Parts: sequence; structure tokens; C-alpha cells
Amino acid sequence: MCMAVMLVVIVVIGSRSTIERYLHLRELRSDPTLVESWLLNPRLTPEQTAALETLYSEPAGRQAVFDLYLAEYDRRQYDNMTVAGQLSRLRKQGGGEGYMHLDQSNYTFARRGSQGVGSMLAMMNLPQNATRRAAVLALVQHCVGHTHRSERVPGFEFEVVVVKGGEAAPPSWADAKVKPTRLQVFKNVQHLCHFRPFPH
Repeated sequence: MCMAVMLVVIVVIGSRSTIERYLHLRELRSDPTLVESWLLNPRLTPEQTAALETLYSEPAGRQAVFDLYLAEYDRRQYDNMTVAGQLSRLRKQGGGEGYMHLDQSNYTFARRGSQGVGSMLAMMNLPQNATRRAAVLALVQHCVGHTHRSERVPGFEFEVVVVKGGEAAPPSWADAKVKPTRLQVFKNVQHLCHFRPFPH
């Protein structure tokens, strides 16, 4: 009798957990911008954490992560030379391809020329919130292999790739002859973000 009661309790608890996870996932799907506040919440329940992990595998979740990643470049302790501003100026000049990458305290923004890197800016980028920066950098892996656009910087599309041994693979849209990008500074980054004008 006791065993039967225990089994019923386990089933009820399991069902409750599944329902809670579903409800949290539905909430996130209806408003993916909640990802940031949940990401910084140290008291997330296991069901909320599971809902986030599921969302990251979906297009809306990956887009939410990418938007956070792109915004993080400019969420720093000073406002000069923002990435959003540089991309906006580049778009007004007719566009151009390039790449950028970010770590816990630095960033690089490079524009490609016909013979490779045409210009590059590398500078310190101290985050407004170190916990958020670390969390976003850890999550950007979910964006690898997918093309993203952002309302934050219209007129461009982006692709995140993995950095291995100081080299980053070309974007999927590149000509087959394009060689991997060898990082010249801040070589400890794990991901690099290619960009190009859109439409192209």
C-alpha cells in the first residue's frame, strides 16, 4: 500500500514539474525578451531553467540570445565608438563585410577590404554588468550555424562562428576560396561574429 502511495506521489510531482515547465516555456515564447531577466535571476527554479534550455534550441530563443549578444558590445562603462554606431555609419557608406568579437573586457571590430582586413579597431570594453557579460558569452554558442538579423542594427545580417586555435571559420556565404580569419588581438575569444549588408 505504501509503495502504491509513493508511486502516485512521484507521478503527481513529475506531472506538476512537466506542467510548470510547459507554462514557463509558453511565457518565454510569448515574450522572448524575458530571457535577460531570467538569465540574471539567481533563484530560477529547475522548471524555469529547463524552459530556457528548450527555448535556446528554437529560432525565437536563438534570436533573443543574439540580440543580447549584439547589445552587449555597447553595454559597457563608456559610450564612445559603439558597434551600433559603427555599423550604422558603414550602412550609410554603402555597407561592407567584416567581423567583430567580444570577450569579458575587450572587443574588436574589423571591416574587410578586397585584400583581407581593410580596417580594424580593437579596444577595451569593460561591461556594465560582468555577470550578464559572462552569461551572454556562454550562451552565444546557441547562435552558431544560423544567420541572424536585428532590429537594433537594420541593414545587416550576422553569423556567429566558433574560434579554434586562434582562427575562425569563414561565414557560410563566403566564397570557397576565403581563408579562415586569424585573430590578431584578443585571441582568447571563443566566438566571432561575421556581418554583411542585407539585402545583398
